[in-house]
Amino acid sequence: MAAEPVQSASLVPICRQVTSPFRKAACELFGPRDPRVIPWLDFCRALAILLVLGSHSPDFGLAGLGAQLFTWGWAGVDLFFVLSGYLIAKQLWSEVAATGSVRVGRFLLKRGLRIWPLYYAAIVTVFLLDFVSHRSPKPLLADLFCVSDYFHHQVPGGWSLSVEEQFYLILPVLLFLLRKLPPKALLGVPVAWFILLPLLRRFTLLIHPDASTNGFLAYAFHTHTDGLAIGVILAWLSVFAKNWWRSGAGKYWIPAVAICCGLIEHKFHTLTFAYTGLALLFGGLVLVGLRASLPNRLTHWRILHVISRLSYGSYLNNLILVQLIDPYTHSFVSAHATNTMFFVAWFAGFVLVSNAVAFVTYALIEAPFLEVRERWLSGEKRSKQPVAPPVHA
Repeated sequence: MAAEPVQSASLVPICRQVTSPFRKAACELFGPRDPRVIPWLDFCRALAILLVLGSHSPDFGLAGLGAQLFTWGWAGVDLFFVLSGYLIAKQLWSEVAATGSVRVGRFLLKRGLRIWPLYYAAIVTVFLLDFVSHRSPKPLLADLFCVSDYFHHQVPGGWSLSVEEQFYLILPVLLFLLRKLPPKALLGVPVAWFILLPLLRRFTLLIHPDASTNGFLAYAFHTHTDGLAIGVILAWLSVFAKNWWRSGAGKYWIPAVAICCGLIEHKFHTLTFAYTGLALLFGGLVLVGLRASLPNRLTHWRILHVISRLSYGSYLNNLILVQLIDPYTHSFVSAHATNTMFFVAWFAGFVLVSNAVAFVTYALIEAPFLEVRERWLSGEKRSKQPVAPPVHA
């Protein structure tokens, strides 16, 4: 009779151990917000991933008004580029301002602990799915070496992650090589880059007229990094033009002009300036929230913070989920394709499923490596603190 309570009690520590990563992740996501977090950037990141998720509605057979709203949902990737450009470059510009140089190896390791674990876990997942479906895993080599923006690849959406990985390598190396230049001269790097991109697109179209149809124009680093360039420029302004950044000068009209330019380009949609327009549109959106004192109760909404924190996992898993779910749901979804309320329910469900999977991968893969990174950075800070002299009685 006493054996059952003992056996049940023995399961408690096992259950606690199994659920520990998930409880810890939930406390982190739903607990007190990190003071370093900027709510406006959380809002923009959540908006970006929701646009991307919505853009896949036709893959499930959805049509009608709901699907039409996300016709340009793929542009959420460009918003991600602006955010990445700003956040990554701000770290690097701040280091240049403080030390006059950039520690490339430290930056890459710090960034790698954030990006690589889940990225390579996604590659393993796709490899296993390829094995089960008898597809060749050869295209995964492009994903493995982060060159899927130029070569046939297998990880869905992996081209944009390759673009960002190349950006993480190129920018710190460039800033290290040019570290002797004054800050104003360094600003010329992203400005020249931003101006050069439309010319490269035009040249690419002249050499390869089919570049707009085979995806090359949309995927390649040298033709689709306008958002990253704008983000780097915004980061430079926040670090080296602090007086202007903190002042009220142009905090409304400059973003308004940028957003208008983006909308005008969207209206005419020229291939040469398409990504330039999107970069200006989203750059203006990010800038107005960072500099202007806007009513931002919505940006403090906790669910947006959670979606933002899980956006990387959601971006990696959403197209894999499409491949897994669609064969079993396509006929049913197609039967309700034009029903707006059905679309709302489907979209909410897809966001929930994608974020649920992202939560699991965050708890099991991302969070442990982020913890390792935090311990390393904390240890680095402690080692730099001056040691107090011994106190003699």
